[in-house]
Amino acid sequence: MEITKTSQVTYYVSNNKYMQNAWLYHIDDVSCIVIDPNEEVFNHIVNNNLKPEAVFLTHGHFDHITGLNLLYSKFNCDVYATAASIEMLKDSSQNFSVYYLKEPIELNIPVIVVEDKKFIEIFSSSVECVYMPGHSQGDMVIKISNYLFVGDLLLYNKKTPVGLPGSSKMDLKNTLAQINENYDDDLIICPGHGKSFQKKEWNIEKSLS
Repeated sequence: MEITKTSQVTYYVSNNKYMQNAWLYHIDDVSCIVIDPNEEVFNHIVNNNLKPEAVFLTHGHFDHITGLNLLYSKFNCDVYATAASIEMLKDSSQNFSVYYLKEPIELNIPVIVVEDKKFIEIFSSSVECVYMPGHSQGDMVIKISNYLFVGDLLLYNKKTPVGLPGSSKMDLKNTLAQINENYDDDLIICPGHGKSFQKKEWNIEKSLS
């Protein structure tokens, strides 16, 4: 289900009750970068003859990886994640799919460990990855051009979920302070659930309260 598209970014909401966003960053008319793939974005890529050049995971919770195995199996594209997120992919109890899905997710595919504050060049696009734990220990934010993909670290005027194993209120407080201090107000925040918004629209207190 395509929800919105700017000149460079499209996002797709999963058709299940978790309503997770998968994101496409369009390098050109064919090539793209995928963030947190679900089945809907996989179907769109196949149906429109797009070519995913790389996949990035903001974290390893099950609702953010439902299309990952499909995408890797068909396109054999590079997948990037933090070491903690990679462990979550392999273990259905760590990614929580065993508790929520009829078919738990346990993936054993090659994933490239991303170093903190690493820049990765994908054709003409520079992808910056920064470790920022809080919602999970494997969290990272992904900045491409004027877009910041944040997974579940912050949502539009909603509290960040920190009640799951691996979450940390203290880590989240530090992470959100970094985002608040280090990124420009005109940056477009692309969350794992809900709509995108400019950073200047974000209320940090609502993420913490």
